Amino acid sequence: MGKTIKLTFLGVFLLIIAALAIHNNLKKIERNENSVSQKDKYISSNSREQLTLPDFSTVDIFGNTIDSSNFTGKKTFVQFINPKSESQIESLKRVYQEYKNEDFAIITFIKKVEDHIFHRFMDKIMFASGDIFIITEDYENHKTLFEAPSCCESFMLFGQEGKLIGSGTDQHLHKKDIRAYFNRLDAGKKFIISNYIKPGFHISDIDWLGSLARVIERENNYEYFIFSMFNNICTGCPSGTLINKLKEADKSASGSAHFLIILSDDYTENDVNNFKIHLEINFPVLKADEQLMNKWNQLIEEFSKIELNNIIFSVSKEGEILDTIMLNRWNEFFNNLSIITEIDQE
Repeated sequence: MGKTIKLTFLGVFLLIIAALAIHNNLKKIERNENSVSQKDKYISSNSREQLTLPDFSTVDIFGNTIDSSNFTGKKTFVQFINPKSESQIESLKRVYQEYKNEDFAIITFIKKVEDHIFHRFMDKIMFASGDIFIITEDYENHKTLFEAPSCCESFMLFGQEGKLIGSGTDQHLHKKDIRAYFNRLDAGKKFIISNYIKPGFHISDIDWLGSLARVIERENNYEYFIFSMFNNICTGCPSGTLINKLKEADKSASGSAHFLIILSDDYTENDVNNFKIHLEINFPVLKADEQLMNKWNQLIEEFSKIELNNIIFSVSKEGEILDTIMLNRWNEFFNNLSIITEIDQE
């Protein structure tokens, strides 16, 4: 990890032996998880920040030839849509209504569906005119061209110079003020977990993490703690990938680390129990307490629900925050879990 911490809570020799043992067990994770999935890459802004509007030429539903030159000098919103999804249609409406009187282009790539569903979709977007282009040709090929995830529908926002400003799913677009959200993307303001859970700080200094500080006090026979936070989980999404990584790491840690999943208050206690059973999780899963949830919701409102999902951070047994991990660093973190800190041997 990027931060050097002096360890005082065990003899250096014993820690090295334990670390090597865990490291050997985690080799299987390195072999199986040495590449980031397409959706992981898509959501990770770091891996996509150089993406530009690709060169393409196609035909819209009215037979007009459309190519990338149509969008030179314009902000361009690209949305891949499943016509069966009411929320995705609503997202398209919101973006169109906000920007219909401006030099702002919208490209919608429509997933192939039965004719009656497509006609119903068209009836719902008859409000649209001007720079909105509806394309049904080569849906999957266009997803590949735009580096969109194959697993689900998504959107991208390109600036006037053609550079990607931001991307996500329609959940991002369910904001009270869509323009403020796009302005935030344009300004490059992104959620960074280390701005709020700061490595080097003591966990007790962050009042909204008080319940987790108490976990460390109570479970003080562990060397370090791995906390993860979820507000939404699906097995085919990055959240499902993260759950599997946590399960594998828990098996390999041989009792030296305490793993804990914190779920948002979107989940009931019954959901928590079913979640553990269904996903075969052997370490604790808890609902966030009121104090943590208040802060979590505040950040969701400021940023987005997706950005406030799949959060991991590690803490020493003394309560010092060692590292915070966003999606683009998952492989690095789990491949090196056995070495939580660099040991200063002086």
